[in-house]
Amino acid sequence: MAWLPVHPAWSPRACRALDDLHWIAYAVDREQQSAFAAGVAACLGWVRGGRVAPVTERDESPVTRELATAEMWACAAAATPGIPPPPMAEICAELGVQNWPVLPAGVGWAEGGEVCLRWLLGRQDRPPLPTPERLADGSLPSPEELMEREIAARPWAFEEPERRLELHRRAEREARRSRQLVDLIARTKASLASCQRS
Repeated sequence: MAWLPVHPAWSPRACRALDDLHWIAYAVDREQQSAFAAGVAACLGWVRGGRVAPVTERDESPVTRELATAEMWACAAAATPGIPPPPMAEICAELGVQNWPVLPAGVGWAEGGEVCLRWLLGRQDRPPLPTPERLADGSLPSPEELMEREIAARPWAFEEPERRLELHRRAEREARRSRQLVDLIARTKASLASCQRS
């Protein structure tokens, strides 16, 4: 399975960030049978042009900001089956899109779709699953580069030696975590490629 390189122009997220998240969601779903990760992967597959929407199964193409927003609300409705749903007809009318019915979906799947769409739409900063920290060219930053970036943004916060030591430890952990995530992506791609050759 190769992810389509479509990047929605309305999303503030970098194309590489979408690609990393898509592969990580796929890996987490495969390794942990995570409904949340499966919902994230399904959402990215829809936004990137490879499948229908995760909860309504709407098939309009390309996916616009308005369609993504409507689907986010549909995912929210499916993720909270015990409470009254949001007014989908009014939301869709306000967005100028067709109102598709919210289909039954597992709570984890729907939550994955909702959180992913919130992130894609710029409504939350943290991606739905951990992704590698990357430099503009796609390479992984060293602990020193991570430290320099933090210090440049808030120099007053790291004047004390103890704070710099704490920052250095945190930067080393972040750099190690990013390497592990990139390795996970590479293993997942290799595993998938070997399955396709079989």
